[in-house]
Amino acid sequence: MAFFYSDDTKQSFITAALDRLKIPYRLTENGFDSQRCYVDEIRKIEKSYKPPTGSHRVPLRDLLDKVVMQSKTFDEVLKRLRDNDCEVKCGKYLAVRPKYATNFIRTKSLGADYSEQALKNRLQYKARFEQDTVNKIAAAVLDSETYMVYKTIQHYTVVFAAGVLPVRKRDKKRVFCWENCAELDKLADLNKRLNNGATLASLRNDFARLEKSVAELESTLSRMKLEPHIYGEVIGEIETALNEDTAKLRDTVDSLDTLEKVMGKTWVQSLIDEHKRRSQSDFIPNGLISAETSPREFERIEALSLAALGVTKEDVEPVQQGYGSRKK
Repeated sequence: MAFFYSDDTKQSFITAALDRLKIPYRLTENGFDSQRCYVDEIRKIEKSYKPPTGSHRVPLRDLLDKVVMQSKTFDEVLKRLRDNDCEVKCGKYLAVRPKYATNFIRTKSLGADYSEQALKNRLQYKARFEQDTVNKIAAAVLDSETYMVYKTIQHYTVVFAAGVLPVRKRDKKRVFCWENCAELDKLADLNKRLNNGATLASLRNDFARLEKSVAELESTLSRMKLEPHIYGEVIGEIETALNEDTAKLRDTVDSLDTLEKVMGKTWVQSLIDEHKRRSQSDFIPNGLISAETSPREFERIEALSLAALGVTKEDVEPVQQGYGSRKK
């Protein structure tokens, strides 16, 4: 059975306890493996872990980022903090004491983006972004690629606010917001392509052309390297062209995969399904949702997700995977 912890200090605490108890385990790239018969003992060790003093500030920033993007009002932010086992004091300064922390932490001490007023400003920004998305949906041609991209953005924000998807910052040094979200960044990049004239058909054509070009350049390069009279600069030019086309192919594949899922109304659903597989597997993914999460809860989120798009489960096409069988 595999275990993974995003907190290295917690993992070190648990493996040290396993050493003391002589419980066998094997370190892996992302955590460690242990036999299933030791699960109950490992769970007890997990529960006994308390973060060391001074380590609460980064998790608290992450929690504030998440609850702000899940909330509509400041009162809802405070409620979500309390629901996450935090004590909250609202006086001259907003102060929070996370679970296991000894002292309250003034949120303004976490940085300029975490004061009470800054959190309220972020709620206003979030509301403007979501209203702007609604306006763009209304202005777009019904069921066009652009319409579906904006509809999918709206879909994602609704599902994230429901609490089923994890925070994925594009830039970890910045606060989490809709413009610093790794998932929405993919949709933003796709939308730029669409604004520059790309379509589902043109992306498929680009994919086929670049795939053929890369294969031909790889073949030419392999052949030339066997010819001793070929100058190195000629080979260098071909390598440069190969690297450029490979990068373009990779970007096109990403955009095409995203657009096909968007048009099939399965992009957000694929994120939900992937998170569902992870959280219901033997892994503990970043402490976000444990393996004991009820399937009924995922069904509730799935229903909410589909309702955001105005479709039923039967309307959603299977997620397309791979490119070998793609219709040109």
